[in-house]
Amino acid sequence: MSKVNIKSSMESLIDSEVRSFLHNVEPERFYMRYSNTDNAYPEEKLSVEKEIINIIRASLEKEPFYAQVKNIVPKPVETEVKRRFQELYRKFCKFRFEVTPFKGSDSVWFNGKMQVESVDKDSWYTFQSRNNTLEEIKNYLIEDLTENLKIYSNGSLEYMNKIDRDALSELLNRWGKECIRDQFGLIVSIKSVGRESTESEILETTYNKQIKQAKIDKSASKQLTPFEFERQNSQFEKKVFSSVNEAKSSELDDLLRQRAILQKRQGNKEEIEDIYQMIYQLSSATEDIAIGTLMSLEAEERFADFEESNTSQPIEKSFSEILESEDKHLLESNRATENNNEQKIIYPLEDN
Repeated sequence: MSKVNIKSSMESLIDSEVRSFLHNVEPERFYMRYSNTDNAYPEEKLSVEKEIINIIRASLEKEPFYAQVKNIVPKPVETEVKRRFQELYRKFCKFRFEVTPFKGSDSVWFNGKMQVESVDKDSWYTFQSRNNTLEEIKNYLIEDLTENLKIYSNGSLEYMNKIDRDALSELLNRWGKECIRDQFGLIVSIKSVGRESTESEILETTYNKQIKQAKIDKSASKQLTPFEFERQNSQFEKKVFSSVNEAKSSELDDLLRQRAILQKRQGNKEEIEDIYQMIYQLSSATEDIAIGTLMSLEAEERFADFEESNTSQPIEKSFSEILESEDKHLLESNRATENNNEQKIIYPLEDN
């Protein structure tokens, strides 16, 4: 009669029982909730680790071993899938990308942070079949977000309030989660979304500062000594200054109109920048012109409003309006799907 190797028999039984159990455990549960449970999954009363301990204990305490088990510590093997996920999990990855709209002049730079939250519960095999770094995933995200944003105009992209910034963040999360899940099987979140000042905004800010400084300089010039003040305001100089001023004022008005038209019609940004430079040079030529420009800005705004009301332009939606439109479309799509499901007729199988 051959001797039975009890240790080997126990190992075989444990291996068989645990394999049978793990065959019915989803990869998402095994990798994400091995040692803990989650209130989001109330059907999982015990962690995977605890269930394995109970299975091993029950297998050894019954026939044929009747063993008294003191302690069981199941240790999961470090797999390639687990190692790759740990490299990506919860790490922030900053991104920055440029959007040049199909209809517009200025490019707009956006920035934010991407974070891998988990593997989609139905996409573990997709994740397992990929072998991409966090940098590669980020670059794919940037390409997708850029294409989504290019269809909007500068008026939409250059948001100016928190409501539209929050709406933009929500839209980027929707688009980003969908594309990364489908391509890599991962769930990501996008945080700290924002935009940078455009070139036109930077130029306008600089220009306004220069105009403000010119006004200060004009005021300071009036503090001269009586002799110097009288000399600067001699009758001859007034006539010369007036004639130069008149010519330059006319030229300045023309430049202001050109700039307003180009901005409202989203013209070439290089042309707009050239006009900014010419306006500044004219404004710097004489102090009176610089002060006159401040008054001309109001006239420019009125002219721009007139141009806008008389030019057929597509309506520019804010990001909050875009988000509201997407929500409405999604709701209508879900209702249509529900109605189609209700209208389906299931015929009973006919007896052969």
